[in-house]
Amino acid sequence: MSLKNSLKTHFEDIIVTSTFFVGLIGGVFLVNLGSREMYTSAAIFFALALTAFTHRFLGGINEDTSFSVGTLKVTGTFAVLLGSFWLINQSFSTGATPGEPIGNYRLPADFRPGNVFLFDNAGNPLEMVFREIEHGDTVEVRFPRLPAEKYKRVSRTLSQEEGQLYIKTGDETTYLGMVDASPKAVNEDLLTLEQHLSLGMYYSQILDRTADPQVRRDPKLAIRHLGRVLESPEADNPSRLEALNQMYYLRQYIKAGEDFERILTSLQDLKTGYHMYLEMGATYLQYAINMTEKREKHRKLALINYLQCLASYSDVKNERNRGVITVVTNLINIYLSDDPYVRSNGKDILQSIDREDLRALNSHIRALQQTVEG
Repeated sequence: MSLKNSLKTHFEDIIVTSTFFVGLIGGVFLVNLGSREMYTSAAIFFALALTAFTHRFLGGINEDTSFSVGTLKVTGTFAVLLGSFWLINQSFSTGATPGEPIGNYRLPADFRPGNVFLFDNAGNPLEMVFREIEHGDTVEVRFPRLPAEKYKRVSRTLSQEEGQLYIKTGDETTYLGMVDASPKAVNEDLLTLEQHLSLGMYYSQILDRTADPQVRRDPKLAIRHLGRVLESPEADNPSRLEALNQMYYLRQYIKAGEDFERILTSLQDLKTGYHMYLEMGATYLQYAINMTEKREKHRKLALINYLQCLASYSDVKNERNRGVITVVTNLINIYLSDDPYVRSNGKDILQSIDREDLRALNSHIRALQQTVEG
């Protein structure tokens, strides 16, 4: 063999060998990324490696080599390349078929790797791998964990396809989960805080303002959704304040002590001064009306907060406080008349209000607080 032919053969060997290693290493790398979107690209690299290997080590490729797909027929090196790609890509395509069951679930019709995420019953993102035997081979379908921060920010909607429920993002392109339940049993944890707030405002609406008594859409549901906003550590203060203000006007419908406590805690967190004392007094009073447990204690706490409300103004007997003074008078003379401290000091409390004696009024407030704490 001449030197020229020898150099040519050596150069071809370098190119073919390089192609083989690039195809093999590139294919392995793309497969190990774990994304099924990379499988087509991996098939191209593996096909290059297989074609180079066939060309160099298995006797070469001639024009008699052919590959056909439908009416398309190719020959030579391109036939081996296309045939290798088709076979490898087909092997990668088995397993995650849109609409086919995976585990106990059926994949969405537009399933693509990386656009479906799973969650546990508490709504926490999961990372799961389903393994199934298909044609004697083990096929894996991996669902990556959705970052928690992304889950908190995105809005969610419920979608139903062929009897299977899915949770989708607002842009309708990414599925956040597959729900193994009927539409009526869907957990409210799937709702965002914004949706809880909107539902709470909606269900608390008055249907007819001319009616007496006024009827709201569904106070029970309103309290439940607004309570979710108030108790969530992820809710911002403007959202909590909006939920609190609406919940305050629903207090006559509240039947659970934890809902009253939620309002009282939120009032101390979000409001100060006159308005905080005024609304806490009204809430404690309603608490005593709706709940029999600790009724006397709640009435006394209502009295304390109403007195603090009066003590926050130097002009105690102004027009604004007329209604508060009437409630305080009724609490002292009627509802708390059997309480030892109120029975002994009730007249003096009312006189300190009439004289606008803030020092005496604050002294009675401190004394009443001690009787509650004791």
